[in-house]
Amino acid sequence: MTTISRLKIKRKGLKILFFVICAWTVLSVSWLSCALAYSQIAGFLCEIGIKFFQQGRYEEALHEFKKALLAQPDYEPAQRYIEMTQRMISGAAVVPIEKIPSVTPSEYAEILEIQKEMIREKQRPMEAFPLPKEIKKRIYAPRELTLDESLSRIRQPIEIEQGETITIKGRGIQRFLVTEPFVLKVERKGPDEILVTGDKLGYAYLHIWDNNGRWTLEFLTIPPRPIGLSVEEELRQAEERAKNFKIRYYLDWSSFETGRSWDSLERSSYSWRHSLTFFGETPYGMFDSTVSASAWHDKSEVSYMSVGLTQGKLFGFKDFNVRLLDFTPALSNLILWGGNLRGAMLNSPAFQNLLDYTVFWGREGGGLYGGFTPGFTTERESYLSGIDVNVKPQKKQKYGFSVVRGWGKERLPELHDYGYDADFSLDFSKGSFSGDVAYDSEKFAYLLNASTSIPDLIVNSEFRNIDKKFLTMSGMGSRAGELGLLTNVIYTPWEYLNVNVRTDFYQDRLFPNPKNEDAWNQDLNLGTSLQADPFTVWRLDYALQNYLGKVSPIRNQNIGLSLNRYFDWIRRINTFIMYRYYVTKNFRSPSLDYVNNRIMTGISFNIIKDLNFFINQEFSWVEALNVDERSQPRAFQTGLDWGKQIFKSPFFINLRFLYRDEENTLSPFSFLSGEDYLESYGEITYKPTPDLEAFFNTRVRNVWAENPATQKRIDLNFYSGLRYLWDTGLRWESVGAIDGYVFKDYNSDGLRQRDEPPVEGVKIWLGKDKFEVTDLFGYYRFRKVKAAKAFVNIDTTTIPPGFLLTVPGTQEVPIQQAASTQINFGILSKTEIAGIVFDDVDGKKQLGPGSVGLKGVEVYLEDGSKATTDAFGRYVFKKASLGKHRLTLDLKTVPARYIPTVPIFIDFELSEGDSFNYNIPLKKTQ
Repeated sequence: MTTISRLKIKRKGLKILFFVICAWTVLSVSWLSCALAYSQIAGFLCEIGIKFFQQGRYEEALHEFKKALLAQPDYEPAQRYIEMTQRMISGAAVVPIEKIPSVTPSEYAEILEIQKEMIREKQRPMEAFPLPKEIKKRIYAPRELTLDESLSRIRQPIEIEQGETITIKGRGIQRFLVTEPFVLKVERKGPDEILVTGDKLGYAYLHIWDNNGRWTLEFLTIPPRPIGLSVEEELRQAEERAKNFKIRYYLDWSSFETGRSWDSLERSSYSWRHSLTFFGETPYGMFDSTVSASAWHDKSEVSYMSVGLTQGKLFGFKDFNVRLLDFTPALSNLILWGGNLRGAMLNSPAFQNLLDYTVFWGREGGGLYGGFTPGFTTERESYLSGIDVNVKPQKKQKYGFSVVRGWGKERLPELHDYGYDADFSLDFSKGSFSGDVAYDSEKFAYLLNASTSIPDLIVNSEFRNIDKKFLTMSGMGSRAGELGLLTNVIYTPWEYLNVNVRTDFYQDRLFPNPKNEDAWNQDLNLGTSLQADPFTVWRLDYALQNYLGKVSPIRNQNIGLSLNRYFDWIRRINTFIMYRYYVTKNFRSPSLDYVNNRIMTGISFNIIKDLNFFINQEFSWVEALNVDERSQPRAFQTGLDWGKQIFKSPFFINLRFLYRDEENTLSPFSFLSGEDYLESYGEITYKPTPDLEAFFNTRVRNVWAENPATQKRIDLNFYSGLRYLWDTGLRWESVGAIDGYVFKDYNSDGLRQRDEPPVEGVKIWLGKDKFEVTDLFGYYRFRKVKAAKAFVNIDTTTIPPGFLLTVPGTQEVPIQQAASTQINFGILSKTEIAGIVFDDVDGKKQLGPGSVGLKGVEVYLEDGSKATTDAFGRYVFKKASLGKHRLTLDLKTVPARYIPTVPIFIDFELSEGDSFNYNIPLKKTQ
C-alpha cells in the first residue's frame, strides 16, 4: 500500500470519527432537551405503538414500545404491550387492516370528564392490607362480575382473552360506554346484564351506569392462552433435563489393507479407540470425567484420563475450575506453548473478578485426547509447574504475568529450570493493542500486536523478535530466531468486492542463508473476490515466497484467475474455469527452476434427485528453465455421488464412484503421481435420534500404474464408529432456601433501604404449586428448595391498589447448596400530576364537546421540572414525589392572543397512591 493510499485511509477514518462524535453530541443534546421538555414522552411513544399494534404492524409497534421504555424504564403499559407484541411476532398470522371505529366528540368529552372523576376518586392514601382467605381463593378474572362492593377487590386491568365473554350484572343498567370499541365488544343481554367480549388486543375502559351510579372497569385483551405447556415452560423443562447426568460414548475402528490383487491383500494398519465421558451439574459446579483407550496394531493403552469441575462453587468461592490427571495448561504465551501434562490445575477469579489466576503441576507427556498411536503418550520423568496471574483494572485492560518451573532427570539438558512471561492487552473503540515478553533465564522473546477497524477496512499487524537461542519450557519454540513484521489487511468497499492482503517480512536468524546472513524473507499473498452478479464470481490472487534469507534460498511466484458461474436451466449447473501461472527459482539447484502454465475446468450438476455428477479436467505446460525438459501432464476426473435417507427409516446411505486418469507423468516436472484409479465408496448410517449414531463405510481403490515408478495395487479401507449420548435421568440438585421482602420502593432503585416500609399480605409463588404470604415485616421464606435454579414471582393481584412493581415480576434464582438466596420485590405508588390545557370556547372553564387541546404549552413544578402538552393538550408528570407541590403555567409558552381563565399556579399536596389533575382553560382574546 502506498503512502498516499495510507494517508487517504487515515483521513477517511478521521472524518468518520469526527462525524460520529458530532452525531453523538447532537443526539445527546437533543435527547437531554427532549427529556426536560417532554416528561410524557413515554406515553406519547406508547400511543404511537398502540396504533401500529392495532393495525397489525407488530415490528414497528415493538420499536415504539422499546423507545418508550428508554424514556421511562418502568412505564407499565409499554412493558405489557412489549410482552404481547413479542408473542404476536413469534406466532402471529397476517391479518388485514380493519377500519377502526371512531368516537364522537361528545363521547370523547364524556370520557375525559369520567377520567377526571376517576383521578379525583383515587386521590386518597392506599395502604397495604392482608387478603382474607376467601379472597385469596378467588380466581383472577372471573367469568361473571357483579356491580357491587366486591368489584373493588378485583385487580384491574381485567385480562380477557380474544373471543372470551364475561357477563356483568348490575341493577337496572341504563347505559354503557367503551373508550376503545375495537378492543371490546359490548352488547346488552337484559335489563340487568351485559356481555363483554374480547376482540382486538389492547386496553379499554368500560363505563357502566345503573341504579347505584357509574362504574368503571379497565380491561386488557390478550391472545388466547395456549393449551398445555407454554413455550417458556417447555424451554424451562428442556433446561432442567439438560442438567441431568449424562454418559457419552465414542467408538472408532479402522483397518487398511493393500495388495497387488484381491488374493494378496494384507492388513497394513489397524486401530481402534474407545472414549467414555460422564458429566452433569452438581451443587458445586459442572462435573465431568473422561477416559480413553486406544490401540495401534498389537499395542494398546489408556491414552487419556481426566476429571474436572468447571464454574465451581464451594465455601464462598465461585466460578473456579479444577482439572485433575490429563490436561493442557490454561495459558498460551511465548514461554509455554500448550503441551499435555498429567497432574492438577486450578483456575479461579479473585477480588470480584479484578484478577484471575491459574496454578498447575504435572508430568510431561500426559494423555493425548483422541490419540490413535500408543507409545507416543509414554510418560517420562520431566515435570512442569507454574502460576499465571491476570489483572483487569478495567473492562478493556488486562495485564498478566507467568512463572513456570521445569525439572526432572529425563528433561532435555538444554532446557532452563525457570521461564518468565509478561503480557498485556488494551481494547479501544476502533481497535486493540497487545504484547507479550518472555525470558527463558538467558534469552528474550518479544511479540506485539495491533489491530484497527474502520468502516470497510480491517488492519492487523504483528511484530516479533525471538532470539535464535530462545527456548520455551518444552523445547524449541515456534518461529524461533525470527525478526519480522506480519500484516493482514481486509478491505471491503462494497458487499460484492473483497480484497485481502497479507505481507510478512522477516529474518531467519536460526537457519539463515550462509552466504548472506542478514538477508530478509518476503511472503506476500493478495486475493480479490468480485461477485459480478448473483450467478457469477471472479477471483484473482497472487502469491510470492521470496525466501532469500533461508538456508536454502528459493523464490516462488504464482498468479491465478478463476471464474465460477452457475446456470439455472432444467437443473442448476455449476461450472468453473481457472488459469494459474507458476514460476520457481532455486538458487542452490538451478536445474529445478521451472515455469508452469495450468488450466483447470469443471462442471457439476444434479442428474435426478439426490444423484450428482461431476467432471473435471486439468492441463499443464511445464518447462524447465536451465535444462532441456518439457512436459504436458494432464488429469481427468469424473464421478457420481448419491446420498439419501432410506424411506422414513433411521437409515441413511451414501454411495460414490470416482474415476481418475493421469497422462504424461514420466517427467519429474509433471508433479503428478502417475496413478490411474477407479474408486468406489459406500457408507450406511443408523441415526434414530440426535443422541445415537452408528456408521460403517468402506473404500475400494483399484490403482494401475501410469508411471513405472508406481505400483499396481488394490487399497481397501474399513471405518466404523458409534456415537451415543445417554441421559441417565439422575440429577444432583442443590438444597437451599429462598427468602426476601416486599417493600415500598420510594426511590425506584429496586434495592431495599431501612426507611422503606414493608408490605404485608402479598403472595409470592415458587413455581406454580407453592406460595408464601408476606408477614407483618413484608418477609417471606421458602425452605428446603431442591433445584439448581428456581423461578420466584409475585402475585400482582395481591399488591395494594395503585402500586406498580419496580423490579421484574418473575425472577430467576440460582439455588446454592445449604445457603439462602434473597430476592426482594419493590413496589411504588403510582403518583402523577396531569391535566389538559384547552381552548375554553364556551367560557364554562370545563372540558366540553367543543373543547380543543392546545399543543406546546409548558407547565412546571417548584423544582424546575417541566412538562409540555401534546397534540391533545395533555401534560403529565410521572412518578411525582410525595409532599407539597406548586404547579405553574409558563405564560411565555401560551399561544398568542390566549389568556388563562384560572389561576396560573396552584398549591397542593400528594400522598401515597394519589394522583392530581388540574385542567387549564385558555380564552382567546378579540
